[in-house]
Amino acid sequence: MNHLWNLIRKELKELLTPATVISIVVVAALFASMGGLLSSETERISEPPVIGIMSGDDDEHYVNALTYIGDFYKGVYGVNDALDSDLVTVVPGKFAGHGDPDKVIAKMEELGVSTMLVFDENYTNDINALLGGKIRIYWSDVTTGVFGAVSTAIMGEMISYINMRTTETLIDPLPPSVLMPVPPASNYTVFNGKAYPDTTPSDIAGALQSQSFLMPILIMIIIMMIGSMIISSMGNEKENKTLETLLTMPVKRTTIVSGKLMGSAIAGLIFGLVYLAGMYFYTSSVWSVGTVSLESLGLTLSITDWVIVAVVIFLAIMSALGMCMILGAFVKNYKAAQTFTLPIGVLAMIPMFVTMFTDFSTLPAALQICLFAIPFTHPMLIMNNLMLGNTFMVWAGLGYLAVFALVMIYITVRIYNSDILLTGFVKKSKGKKGAPANGRN
Repeated sequence: MNHLWNLIRKELKELLTPATVISIVVVAALFASMGGLLSSETERISEPPVIGIMSGDDDEHYVNALTYIGDFYKGVYGVNDALDSDLVTVVPGKFAGHGDPDKVIAKMEELGVSTMLVFDENYTNDINALLGGKIRIYWSDVTTGVFGAVSTAIMGEMISYINMRTTETLIDPLPPSVLMPVPPASNYTVFNGKAYPDTTPSDIAGALQSQSFLMPILIMIIIMMIGSMIISSMGNEKENKTLETLLTMPVKRTTIVSGKLMGSAIAGLIFGLVYLAGMYFYTSSVWSVGTVSLESLGLTLSITDWVIVAVVIFLAIMSALGMCMILGAFVKNYKAAQTFTLPIGVLAMIPMFVTMFTDFSTLPAALQICLFAIPFTHPMLIMNNLMLGNTFMVWAGLGYLAVFALVMIYITVRIYNSDILLTGFVKKSKGKKGAPANGRN
């Protein structure tokens, strides 16, 4: 037992170097900070827009338009009396410079607004003549990035609302139902045997996005990092001859294998927890807008479910470690080890991309079998399978991972019990019958 603990400490010391730990923490902190930035940006775009309004018209339809804008703020943002607040600044009377862009810009700077709605001087007359009232929008604050187009979309909705309400007045006394004889349909989505009102399939898919994206990315990162570290470590040990020293010590080879596997597994779990924390803050911000909550859909995990998730991730890590130690047997030096990480990376990326963009149950049977055979698929699907009640996939994946991990460990033990790690894979040359294979006496 003392030998095993010493080997575990040796592996942890080699894997949890200051440089490795710092890099992991920095990456996780970057994800967390990105989540914080996205969260603040989400809050910003969710706030009611601050606008200014000027016009060369003060007749009926312009006055009505001001009322419609106030109704828009009340209906969309729940703001009462928006026209009397700091959100909307109306330039009183007819503004003589409404047609001069330079004067409009100067007025925007004076009022301190970045968006200005300018109604044409013939706005009311053109509407009554069925020529179409003209509204110009001036913008002075252009933002880039994911949410750069949100402000444009909001103002587009406001203009559409003004257009709809103005149309109602033109055909008065017809009721609004004539304008829209078939109103938008009420949505009911049946999910897990229960109908959820005012919910669409896209709402449910959006609520599950955090799990569909978080776990595949997390598992892929852990597997690739562990694979690179283990194979590189074995290449480094061979290059420095420390592996030969370790194998010639009076310690059972199974103890050596167990120490390497357990030490690497602990390091993998530590890396996974750090990444999980960073990715959680990131994804919770990315998918916090426009989706229903998992709790409202009954998609929560119990303590037992979380234990199953931990076991599946642990078995996946053990499977990856066994594969890496098998591949490490072929490594001759540290430089050559870099090329041996490719198979592990490919096996991790294939299920990651497939599970992120498609539903496993909708895939062809042949592709489902191929993905099921890849051990890294199961931890990527485990949380969704548990929440959706796919018990068969949960237990089938758990059993397959257990068998796969045991097979990998068995092969690793056989390799370590042989002299392959010391002598390498020597290809025997063919000699004449009765003569030594190497041609020497």
